[in-house]
Amino acid sequence: MNSTLNPLKRICNVAVFASLLYLPLLSLAQPQRPPRDSIPVTLVVGSPAPQLKVLKWLKGTPTDSFERGKVYVVEFWATWCWPCIESMPHLSNLAKKYNDVTFIGVTAWETSIADSQKAAEFVKVSGEMMAYSVAFADIRGDVPKQWLNASGTKGIPASFVVDTSGKIGWMGMPYSGLEDAIELARSGMLTPLDSSVIKQKYLQNYQQGVQIEGRLKVALKEHRTQDAIQLVDSMAQKWPYFAEYTASTKYALLTQVDATAAKAYGEKILQDYYNAPIVLKKVATYIVDPVGVWYPRDLIAKVSGPPDYQFAKRLLLQALQCTKPDRETEKYLKKIERKETK
Repeated sequence: MNSTLNPLKRICNVAVFASLLYLPLLSLAQPQRPPRDSIPVTLVVGSPAPQLKVLKWLKGTPTDSFERGKVYVVEFWATWCWPCIESMPHLSNLAKKYNDVTFIGVTAWETSIADSQKAAEFVKVSGEMMAYSVAFADIRGDVPKQWLNASGTKGIPASFVVDTSGKIGWMGMPYSGLEDAIELARSGMLTPLDSSVIKQKYLQNYQQGVQIEGRLKVALKEHRTQDAIQLVDSMAQKWPYFAEYTASTKYALLTQVDATAAKAYGEKILQDYYNAPIVLKKVATYIVDPVGVWYPRDLIAKVSGPPDYQFAKRLLLQALQCTKPDRETEKYLKKIERKETK
């Protein structure tokens, strides 16, 4: 098994953005499937935002044009893209925080137009995980060509901030500086230089996260649980896109030293990640099926004491508020039911 979470060492044949900044989330992505047609890179920070000619609006209020004086976030995703799904709760939380900004999720890399129904069903069950407008665009149409191809984007999720002048103010992964870009765009102060500075800041965070990961391995190996908890907290700040790892690992570590603190943190997980089914299901996996945890062995912390199956059940049921049932979730719920009847 690979001995690191370090995305740089986990990338294989996955098409990624040119910048290392984009590697963390894409390390978990399926191989990207961009359209065969390619065009020169013409869409850069400072370019006028292209039109958004989608085939169908799946949720929310349609946006036909970008109104001057308003800020927009256009987020590209796909139903098959794991990192896209991981990013959705973050986007929803930002949409609620900045209610003067219009957030639009566009699925433009589905296999074919026929997948519009598949995308519609995905959006319907997502609930609070996708608390913003969502549209479907043809993979062979103008939207992916004018936005993704034209900007040189080779992976998703991909976010674009349209500033108050109707121009592209920033582009990148949702966790690589989107909120900072939104803050500046809302005040009309987002410049190309700012966009570059934001990306450099998050690249530094990525690199610092790599160093933290190394120290965390040592702390886990030497059973320095309190140090490991602090390092996981630091990793969560530098690598927010690994919440499924940091949340589940911190919970497991707390069960080893303080059952009361673990229970309190469990409630915090339910509150903070109520619309993040991937995180909720991962914590439940640590409790119900620790063998099913796929992280590198030297980065896994095991839950100590009697498994809190009631908590795991609450996690899984909450996850089902934002996603359709899958085989693993059903298996875990049945296992919990058997435990409860004994």
